[in-house]
Amino acid sequence: MSVVATSPLNDPRFRATFVNAAVAVAITDLSGTIVDVNPAFCRISGYTFEEIAGGGFGAFHEGQTNDDFAQLVNGEIPGYVVERRYPRKDGSTVWARSSVSLLHDQDGKPTHVMAIIEDWTEKKRLEEVARQTHKMEALGRLAGGVAHDFNNLLMIINSYASLLKEDFGADTPAGGRAQAIEEAGTRAAVLTKQLLAFSRKQVLQTQVICIDELIRSSEQMLRRLIRENIEFVSELAASDGYIDADLGQIQQVLMNLVVNASDAMPNGGRLTIRTGRIDLETAPSTNANGNGKFKPGRYVVLSVADTGIGMDSATLEQIFEPFFTTKGHGKGTGLGLATVYGIIEQSGGHIKVNSEPGKGTVFTIHLPAIGRESSRTCIETAPPWAGKQIRATVLLAEDEEILRRCLLNALSSMGCFVLQARDGAHALEIARRQLLLIDLVISDMVMPRMGGRELVNELRALRPKLPVIFMSGYTDVGPTKEELRSGATMYFQKPFSTDGLRKAVEEILSGVPARSSHG
Repeated sequence: MSVVATSPLNDPRFRATFVNAAVAVAITDLSGTIVDVNPAFCRISGYTFEEIAGGGFGAFHEGQTNDDFAQLVNGEIPGYVVERRYPRKDGSTVWARSSVSLLHDQDGKPTHVMAIIEDWTEKKRLEEVARQTHKMEALGRLAGGVAHDFNNLLMIINSYASLLKEDFGADTPAGGRAQAIEEAGTRAAVLTKQLLAFSRKQVLQTQVICIDELIRSSEQMLRRLIRENIEFVSELAASDGYIDADLGQIQQVLMNLVVNASDAMPNGGRLTIRTGRIDLETAPSTNANGNGKFKPGRYVVLSVADTGIGMDSATLEQIFEPFFTTKGHGKGTGLGLATVYGIIEQSGGHIKVNSEPGKGTVFTIHLPAIGRESSRTCIETAPPWAGKQIRATVLLAEDEEILRRCLLNALSSMGCFVLQARDGAHALEIARRQLLLIDLVISDMVMPRMGGRELVNELRALRPKLPVIFMSGYTDVGPTKEELRSGATMYFQKPFSTDGLRKAVEEILSGVPARSSHG
């Protein structure tokens, strides 16, 4: 390195600061040729001084423009700041913020250009995490905001389609049209539930699940989701691994991951599902995309691995975003993995993905483990709907008039005598006059004047064991686990089918132990 005698680079105090600085510093001459870098620069870039001396700083400062540099050297601007990615020797990049300014000699004449480079890689990562979190929260608020009205509309469409199908017969032309309407409404309801699962706003209907038993019972179904040229392997090592989760949602996670793995192996390969248990005394790992840390404790581990095409780092950064799909234009909804992410997060677990192009992909899920305190079985089967007329008096509280008429028709077709109420306060007035005649209360959770929870609390103060079916189009107002487990109580998230309602009414009035349901 050759510098003039009056250059600040020869000042011992400057040299000491330059060498020992925690941030990277690069110095060029006025033409932009690198003349010196400090050890921190070498650590960040991976290059030694000898490897880059005499080169142009522009290679390490992609955000610099000729105008910026020229204006700086000509004294037109005092300096400038650029945030860009810097290339490292190993091919990776580092986000950095560079503050570029002039160095002057003792006479005030500019001699060199100095760039102070701060490593902002972690800051940028946290900003991206925050951006993704805010985006997901915004979409979650949007999904939750429209869910109530949309679910009520779907409930009306699906219920009337089901009633028309029964009136005309499924094998008639009119019945076939009603069946098509019902199927379309059901598909719309599935999309809504996927969005709500992603936004973590669904009401979980939890039960104790043995993860190994769940996979064994689902294996035949999962095999049908993959092509014949894919080998299906299960390695189950969590025989006493129990979780408290929503059975339907965990099954959905399995199906989505298996379908995703199958799509990643168009020419065949191996799909492996593994289970296990782990005790984490510390929290060394992060979940998807490095967002959030594990809490110490016992976990049941579930992984789905494939030997498919794999994914690059850019894809991995977006893999759990809603509406992002790797299947190509016009294929898939882009909600599968977003749904998986939402379900696992809402269940108190974590998910991460490891993948490289050409080397396959592994999705690993950790869910909090519990003991086998509950006597509930892992897979519950609802009693069959007998289809007979139900002679019962039902108090129906629903503020949406069209939906109330729809439910009235459905309940009446079962043989029920229905007492209608336009809100909770109206229902309470009716119940006080005929409380002993009421066999079942079906109530919306959110209504004017008085909601369903307040209504039921008032009624159960007089009749503690009064059976109740709650329902709601909102996604964050459902009954608590304790409420669902205290007596004959069920919960339906709108939209639900009239068949599901019939089964619930039959079950709850026949003395079968109550269980919550989505219908």
